[in-house]
Amino acid sequence: MSLGPGVIVVGLARLLRAGFSAGLLFAASLLSYPVAGDEKPLLVFAAVSLQDALEPIAADFTRKTGQKTSFSFAGSGTLARQIAAGAPADLFIAADLDWVAWLQIQNLTLPETQRIIARNELVLAAPASGPASLAGQSADLGPDAVVAALKNFLATDKARLAVADPENVPAGRYARMALKALEAEIGPYAAYEKRFAIAANVRLATLLVATGEVPLGIIYRSDAIVEPRIKVVGLFNPESHADIVYPAVSTLQGAKRAHAFLDFLGEEAALMHIEAAGLLRPEKGR
Repeated sequence: MSLGPGVIVVGLARLLRAGFSAGLLFAASLLSYPVAGDEKPLLVFAAVSLQDALEPIAADFTRKTGQKTSFSFAGSGTLARQIAAGAPADLFIAADLDWVAWLQIQNLTLPETQRIIARNELVLAAPASGPASLAGQSADLGPDAVVAALKNFLATDKARLAVADPENVPAGRYARMALKALEAEIGPYAAYEKRFAIAANVRLATLLVATGEVPLGIIYRSDAIVEPRIKVVGLFNPESHADIVYPAVSTLQGAKRAHAFLDFLGEEAALMHIEAAGLLRPEKGR
């Protein structure tokens, strides 16, 4: 895959040394083993941006039903490829519709079980303690603030823009859509692309901003909310990118096991956790 001149691909080892948990990226090989004496846990492969919502939801689900749930959190593309390679997931929750469709084409999911469990928004974020020169000082957190900050960014010589991998990660795809849609206002997409600092998933892109390694990043609103070292510069116009949705679908393996958890994800208790994590309810609107 050619990323173009000047693009930085952020290595996982470097970010892990900054304090990011390796367990967030891939734990499927460990999670697939049941606890001795207990029923095998339901194994959910889920987009990493859902972690703060799904973990408390799973705890409530276990208290209610007795069924334990284990997770593997990573980028949607990484997880989809693992399922295609035979990983023993019962349920797949992605950050866009494309990776679910990709598995469906291979007859690895049960499409009749598919449902949207949450939505999100795309934001431009900056380090909370960083200088205001790029982020701007406007109290407006809307699309105009995004445009102004991006134009300031492009006027600098060496600044980098953190994004998740646009080729494999939904957050990166949404970022690419938004930048291309705004070209008339902020300048050519190619000028931004060559200054990307690309991360393997949106949480790693968030970490780049939080640690001050880059002055700006395009991430999800939910990730910005749960990271205290980040401030939101502005929300992207939702018309500049596809709807950010989280489809959940049972795999063939999970045909007899995933339905109860899928149903629970639509209950009010689960929706409250979704909102607490900075996500939006499945229906459109705030």
